[in-house]
Amino acid sequence: MADVAGQITALLDWREGRIAALQLTSSRPAQMGRLFEGRTVIEVSRMIPLLFTACGVAQRLAFLQAVEQSRGAIVAREISRGRQLLLQVENCRELLFRLLKDWIATDSTKMAILQQIQGLLTRLLRRWDYLLQPQRNKDRLNSDQNRELTALLGPERQQIAGQLNEMLTPLLGMPAERFHGWLDKISPEHQFSAPLLDPVMQLHRDFSGVTLGADVQPLPDLQQRQQQQILKTASSEVQQRVFCATPRWQGECCETGSYSTYRGELQHFKQRGWHELSCRYAAMLIQLSQIPGAISADCGAGATESASGIAEGVGLGIVATSRGQLLHRVEMMGERVLSYHILAPTEWNLHPRGLVATKLQGARTETDSQALSLGRTMLLLADPCVAFDITLNQWESV
Repeated sequence: MADVAGQITALLDWREGRIAALQLTSSRPAQMGRLFEGRTVIEVSRMIPLLFTACGVAQRLAFLQAVEQSRGAIVAREISRGRQLLLQVENCRELLFRLLKDWIATDSTKMAILQQIQGLLTRLLRRWDYLLQPQRNKDRLNSDQNRELTALLGPERQQIAGQLNEMLTPLLGMPAERFHGWLDKISPEHQFSAPLLDPVMQLHRDFSGVTLGADVQPLPDLQQRQQQQILKTASSEVQQRVFCATPRWQGECCETGSYSTYRGELQHFKQRGWHELSCRYAAMLIQLSQIPGAISADCGAGATESASGIAEGVGLGIVATSRGQLLHRVEMMGERVLSYHILAPTEWNLHPRGLVATKLQGARTETDSQALSLGRTMLLLADPCVAFDITLNQWESV
C-alpha cells in the first residue's frame, strides 16, 4: 500500500549570517489517487478509512462530496449538519494532538484529555457511521436513524460542545469562548501560565530579532460560489497532474490553514509587538478555542456541501480540515472511478516556492543553530502533520 504521508526534505543554504536559499523536495505520492481508479464507489469507500488514519473524517467527507456531486445527488441538510459536527470534533482532536506532540511537554493529565476527545469521536463514529456513506437522491434515512440524528443535532450537540469546552479549559487557562478576546489584550510584557500558552512566549523570545519574508496570499474559501469558476479552470489542470503536486491560485502560491484564516483577526495581536511566529502559533489556539462555540451554535451547517456545476460525471469535494482546505476530485463512469486526484493542505503550504521558502529566504540569524531552529519551527507551523528532515549547508565568505 502507498506511503500516504511521505516526507519533506529541506536544505537550508546559510551564508554570512542569513538564509540565502531554501530547497524543499517531497517524497509524497502525488498520484495516490490512482489507487482508486477502476474501482467502484463501494470499494473506494472501504479503502479511504484504511489509507487515512489522520484526518480520516475529513478525507471521507471529501470523497463523499466528490462522489455525490458527480451523481448530482442532493444531500439532506440534516446529514450535512451531522457530518459537520463529526468534522468539528475530529478537527479538535487533530489540533490538540499536534499541539501536545510538537509544542508542549505532555503528562498523564494532558494525554487523558486527548484520549477523552478521541473516545468521544470514536463513539460518535460508531453511532453515526451511516452519515459517512455516499448518498443518492433517492436515499432516505429510516425512522431510527432520523430519531438518532435529531438527538445528535439537538441536545446532544450542546452536550458535546460543553464537554469539549470543559476539556480545553485547563489547557488554555480559561473557558474557550473567552480566549480570542483575551488574546487581543496581551503583549510580550504580560506573564501568563497555561500549558498551551507557553510556546507563544517562547517563540517570541527565541526569534524576536529575526525578520521573516513577505506574506503569501491566503487561499480563498473554495466552498464559496464566487470561487467556483476559478476552481473549475484550475481543476482542469489536474489532468496534467500538475495542480495537485505544485498548486497555484491564479498563478500565485497560496497559504491555507489556521493563520490563513485568522490573519486579519491577529493584526491587533501582532501590533502589540508579538513576533509573527507567535502569531502563527496563536492562530492554531484560536481555531481550537472556537470549535466548542461553533458546535454549540451549529455553525458551518451545510458547509460540507460540494461545489456545483463542474461537469457531467465529475465531482469536487472540499473540506476545511484542521490544517487547511482539502480537495478531492473524481471522474466517474456509472459507479466506477475513472480518475481520482487529491490535493492536500501540504501541497499549498510546502510548495517549493511557497510559504516556507518565501518566509525564510533572506532571513538573518545570529548563528547557524538558530537558522536550523527557525527552519524547523516554520515547517512545523506550516504543516504539522507531515514528517520532515532539515539540514544546513554553511558557506563561509572568502
